[in-house]
Amino acid sequence: MQPNEERIAALCQDVALQPDSAPAYCALGAALRDARESHRAIPILRHAITLESENFDALLCLGGALLDVHQTDEALTVLRQAQNLRPSSPSLHNLLGSVWISKDDLPAAITCYRQALSLNPMYTDAMSNLGLPIFLA
Repeated sequence: MQPNEERIAALCQDVALQPDSAPAYCALGAALRDARESHRAIPILRHAITLESENFDALLCLGGALLDVHQTDEALTVLRQAQNLRPSSPSLHNLLGSVWISKDDLPAAITCYRQALSLNPMYTDAMSNLGLPIFLA
């Protein structure tokens, strides 16, 4: 078994042992997304949110997974829910910027990446991402 497969198998066992645990489902969904299996992660992350509607990490990960499968409108809706919970999250603003890039809205993307950097000036992902829309603009 590959390391990702072993991790996913272990997390599946955690979910089986803790069927009412939103964090367990969130961890499994995140691992699936990390393994580039966002299509499998989406229903698992949705279930985590059903169990705990204000689970910021599950919302953030679901937004990213939806973006991965090009469901940008739904990703934006989910990320706005996450933004209501934690508006000062740099990773949230960075991911919102990526959604706007996918929707070809460069000004909105630049605004989001700048917001991420204003919250964390050393956030290298946002620095890198900000360079792309400025270059394209």
